[in-house]
Amino acid sequence: MNEFETIKTELRKNGYSEDIIDWKIKNNKFLTINEDIFIFDGKPSIDKILYYDDEYTAIEITLENFMKYNLRLNFKSELVDDYNDYYIIKNTDKIYSYGKINSAYTTGRIYRDMTKDEMNQINEFVIQLKKAYEKRLNTYWKKYQSKIYASGYWANR
Repeated sequence: MNEFETIKTELRKNGYSEDIIDWKIKNNKFLTINEDIFIFDGKPSIDKILYYDDEYTAIEITLENFMKYNLRLNFKSELVDDYNDYYIIKNTDKIYSYGKINSAYTTGRIYRDMTKDEMNQINEFVIQLKKAYEKRLNTYWKKYQSKIYASGYWANR
């Protein structure tokens, strides 16, 4: 069974509809480490409106600010800085996630220590995802630069 069939089988076992399974396969990226599959957001969204607290100066619309804003807001895959602080969390028989342990997230879940090799593979994959997202942002900027704008909001009222 190939990786996609394994993922589809695991998602079906957990009650996902075929439409959602197809969407997940199309819009996510997958990393396999020792037969454990990790799912990453393969298409983070892009915001054309840069919101800012209107008690401060408006955000200048530049490529750098556009990139920083979207990376901070939409790119959720995190690099592992110390594998001793992270754990591999079992979601299904074959699908896993990783994160720092806290009691709210891990209650009733199966998890184990992350290895240094897993940390290296995950970090390499996250760096590739980030580069691909930065490329998408650059392409979006070139095509839609005139439609990107800043909008203030009431933060403290």
